[in-house]
Amino acid sequence: MTEEEQTTFEIRNNPILWFEIFGTILNRAGELITPQANSFQTRVFSVYQWCREKRKPCRIIILKPRRKGSSTVALALCYTHLRNHMGYGAVLGDDLGTTAKLMETWNRYIEHEKFKYWGNDSGLNKRTFSHGSKIYEETANDPRAGMGGDIHFLLASEAAHYRSRGKTSGEFVMQSVLNSVPNLPNSCVIIESTPNGTQGVFYNTWQSAASFDDFQQGREGNGYIKIFAPWFEFDDSRAPLALGEEQSLLNDLDSESRYTGEISLVGRYGVSADKIKWRRQIIDSPACGGDPRKFQQEYPSDAITCFLNSGSGRFDPDGLDALDIESSLQKEPKYGILEKPDGSASPVFIQTSRHEAWMRAWEMPKEGMKYIGASDFMTGEQASGSRRETDCHATIICRATYIDSSQDSHKSSIAAAFMPDDRQKDLDIVAERIGLMSEFYGGCLIAPEVNNLHGIIDLLRRHKTNLWMRKKTGTGKTILVPGFQTTSSSKRQIIGELATLIREREIEITCPRICAELRNFIVHPDGTEAAAEGFHDDWVMSLAICAHILPAARAMMGKDAKLAREARRNSYYTTRRDLAAECL
Repeated sequence: MTEEEQTTFEIRNNPILWFEIFGTILNRAGELITPQANSFQTRVFSVYQWCREKRKPCRIIILKPRRKGSSTVALALCYTHLRNHMGYGAVLGDDLGTTAKLMETWNRYIEHEKFKYWGNDSGLNKRTFSHGSKIYEETANDPRAGMGGDIHFLLASEAAHYRSRGKTSGEFVMQSVLNSVPNLPNSCVIIESTPNGTQGVFYNTWQSAASFDDFQQGREGNGYIKIFAPWFEFDDSRAPLALGEEQSLLNDLDSESRYTGEISLVGRYGVSADKIKWRRQIIDSPACGGDPRKFQQEYPSDAITCFLNSGSGRFDPDGLDALDIESSLQKEPKYGILEKPDGSASPVFIQTSRHEAWMRAWEMPKEGMKYIGASDFMTGEQASGSRRETDCHATIICRATYIDSSQDSHKSSIAAAFMPDDRQKDLDIVAERIGLMSEFYGGCLIAPEVNNLHGIIDLLRRHKTNLWMRKKTGTGKTILVPGFQTTSSSKRQIIGELATLIREREIEITCPRICAELRNFIVHPDGTEAAAEGFHDDWVMSLAICAHILPAARAMMGKDAKLAREARRNSYYTTRRDLAAECL
């Protein structure tokens, strides 16, 4: 092999060499330049190269900061891949505008191509090559995207911002497109996006992906290799400092609420003062409008909080953070079952292993405490997301606020709940368990959601459950009807009441599953408030009903108080019977 042939071989088989010698991009000043790969782009090139050398299908998911070259490197790989290998490529944007902008970068690679040794030529439309490769432009709004045949290189850009519902949802379209990508060594998929909340195809795929180190060790997760680059990794995330400004800025960290997080950035990551100044400038610019959460979405500093601080979650994120902290400090609940032996006055809690339990108890019933409960029943529908949560019947017992003997106030809290993964579907057994929990907590009221399961009321009455009654007006009079009925207006009301409790830190939620559902309960683009794609809201709704009816919670009576109440009742009915007999 001659020296020229050796050079040609190395460039064709090492995309970063082609990128830094023959690639052409448009810089921020509007100038055409030959790029120099930054550290983040170098990692992307390295992962692709490793997969090629190991003859593995290349699957990369990139959590990116804005304007740091993610799309540029992904398109460079797509371009060199299709020039080297005959195949079909597809560029999938969240809308046609995004796809068109991506193709501008593609066009520059072709128009300014100086490497003459590909062995093929590009067509006049810049979408085809003489050896048969072709690139398609697709949009995530098209449910038929990718159905034209096999795709050997897929670039899905801004995947976190694909539509979240319906037949053009990101989940639906991505499934369609990915079914067109063969699981072969010469195939490549790159999914890249800025974060957009804890829902959707991008978030779900990212959560199950593996780091490059883990992937190389055989821990491959869902087959995708995750690549993340924090904003402060890049040299262009700096602002010039005036003389003496460095020290004054470091003395002024977190001085204003919109700059919150600076102390953590300096202490945890060693972020320099000139990068802190750059961050402040971006936060104050029209791009963020003074909103640090918008900055964290566009320029994430870590791969966890950027999801939590972005998107359109319904509940206050600071309140949810406080719940998570409180939950982590609480002891594990007791796992067990309730049984009522023959002759027993009340159910008995029997502690079991976790897998044998059907309920969890954070607080045992206590005389004088006020309890109330609610149930939201599973519909049997599967979640549509790739990370499928277990659907289940959700029953919660809440304890109301109280002041102890030391005059210390205690927030409302979840006292007990069904197991989050209980698969019991037989409603007669479910009703029996709800009745036992109600009786165990002093005969507390239970509000079952009655939209879909009208027979549940009869089953609960059969087990002598104390039912919460709602007022129903019709035909000129008001009657009391058991159970809670969810309508669009009542749902908005109870969710709003729960949101207030969370925002004002007036409730303790010790269950990680419930906290997770609260995180993934969002406001959809059409204004509806519901679980994010791929999640359920059974526990959110059960908790919201509890929060709504909490003022109706009854104090639990002790044995002596119950006996005295029975004596009063017996005396009352005896007196009435005697009076009736005298009248006769």
